[in-house]
Amino acid sequence: AQISTSLVVQLGSRRLEVQEQALGVLYSLSLGGAADQVAIAAAGGIEVLVPLLEVSQGTVQERAAALVHTLSANAELRERLVQAGAIDALAPLLSTGSLALQTSAAGALRNLAFDNEEAQRRVGGVGV
Repeated sequence: AQISTSLVVQLGSRRLEVQEQALGVLYSLSLGGAADQVAIAAAGGIEVLVPLLEVSQGTVQERAAALVHTLSANAELRERLVQAGAIDALAPLLSTGSLALQTSAAGALRNLAFDNEEAQRRVGGVGV
């Protein structure tokens, strides 16, 4: 699967609606399976995505958390998400925002900690 780099570049847009649309498309693509998830990461998606977990405008944060949750189900991508700072960015979302946001954050943290002692320590260290 090939994911357009321009789609990932749109995540860095200053326009909220562009970010929201790009997140929606990438989320839909990520549901296609492991090959599409790896393609999103290969296009630089993880490094651009994780900082969006801290954007509390519009639906960016909720959509970013949903995409991280989906990507974190892929064992190949978990360490990259952890290294990009996903644990620290997700932890505060457990107690803020919509139920959908909290659910995505909790699911992503569960996936990131799965079978990874270091990630489990980090999740525990941020007060989860």
